[in-house]
Amino acid sequence: MLPPHSSLIPRPRAIWNEHGTSWKSRFDEDTVTRIRSCFLNAQTPVPEKTLNILKYRPDLFKRIGPVAIENKVLNQFIRTNPAAALTLLKSFYAETSSKIETSLSGSGESIHELISWANIHHKNLQQPESFYRGNLVIDSYWGYYYAQTTHNLALISEIKEWCADERYQRASAAALFLIFNKDQSIKPYRDLILQNSFYSYVSLSRFAHSGQPINPDEITLTPKWAAHFALSPHCKNAKAFTAIAAQDLAWLIEIAHCNHSIKDPVLKNNLINEIQARGSHPVLADAIELYLESLKTPNQKIIQLKARSSAVPLVFAQGKAAEEKILLALKVDKNTEVWRPTKAEIESKTFKKIVGKTKYTMLGIPRGTVLDSTEGGYAEIKSGHSPLRASYQLRLQTYKSVIDERPLTIYTNRPASAEFKKWCSHYQVQFKQLPKDLTSPTL
Repeated sequence: MLPPHSSLIPRPRAIWNEHGTSWKSRFDEDTVTRIRSCFLNAQTPVPEKTLNILKYRPDLFKRIGPVAIENKVLNQFIRTNPAAALTLLKSFYAETSSKIETSLSGSGESIHELISWANIHHKNLQQPESFYRGNLVIDSYWGYYYAQTTHNLALISEIKEWCADERYQRASAAALFLIFNKDQSIKPYRDLILQNSFYSYVSLSRFAHSGQPINPDEITLTPKWAAHFALSPHCKNAKAFTAIAAQDLAWLIEIAHCNHSIKDPVLKNNLINEIQARGSHPVLADAIELYLESLKTPNQKIIQLKARSSAVPLVFAQGKAAEEKILLALKVDKNTEVWRPTKAEIESKTFKKIVGKTKYTMLGIPRGTVLDSTEGGYAEIKSGHSPLRASYQLRLQTYKSVIDERPLTIYTNRPASAEFKKWCSHYQVQFKQLPKDLTSPTL
């Protein structure tokens, strides 16, 4: 049996779970849209900050899709980040396996996850059996874990034999050899195992029970593995390991949540002070800033959520229902694609004339718009009673209509000033009335 240890945490989770779905969805959309804008303009590289976000959120490749492989920068990122490759393989196996599956070589964890996924979904994997088996044997923790789960006695025997042969050359073999042979001294293998953070963590209980605990100055740790050490019940100096993990605030926050420290007022205040003292996170500044606000004013956050749930959802639900009826009457499907202007479009005279000054999201990318329908021409539905105006959204949609040379029709019963109608007619934007039984009384 494998030794007990704290659960493995692939990436920090607490900063995302702390916020409502709407904030996370907006963050995800902005990140994915920024990447897609680079696809449209081949000369625009994917920003370094965005690549660093993907290290924390490889799950976003599910939204980016297989097209990511065609981008030179993202292709290299995927091939050197097994979690990113695994996301694409599990989401688009047929389209991506021949191009990136071999990049999982060396990551027993990813191989284990892929095989488990394939078994659950009855998928046939494309690589020869020796590819998967060889990786599981070499990264022997994951091979043994898989063999135990599937009761594969032949694989267990092969792993044990390999570990016995390679125990002086590979940390994985040494760590598992000590698990299989509990009477063996750890001294001949200690230095080799300490060269690998993961296998040092796996061996932590063995070292502690032998009276030779691992100290922070013996091993070079990333914040991720320092956090795992700090959370382990076999760690003898959690405070020192926490100090290393605190180099990345996302992992410091993870430790606090796993230890339930935020439930203690004093410890929560200490965490707030620590976050503020360390300054802005180089990658997740927006996420951590919102997380910090939620710690400072939890009651205010709850009040705001109650206010939203008691009023806003009802309005939007009615508006959405009216919109669906109108689209059905027009015999067109709802468009869900966000369109954003490119840098070249923003700098054009036409954009400046129609749209004016560009507005940006909190992540610094140009604000976009979603037309209600793009079938035939463009259509925008505006139900309700308040007067129509030249909002930023309508100006963006008008600009897109002009550059695409596709007419824009606004379906509405709302009043509009003569000046606004004149402006619209200049760009061939048409107005059409909505049937009275399809309008919303609330918007």
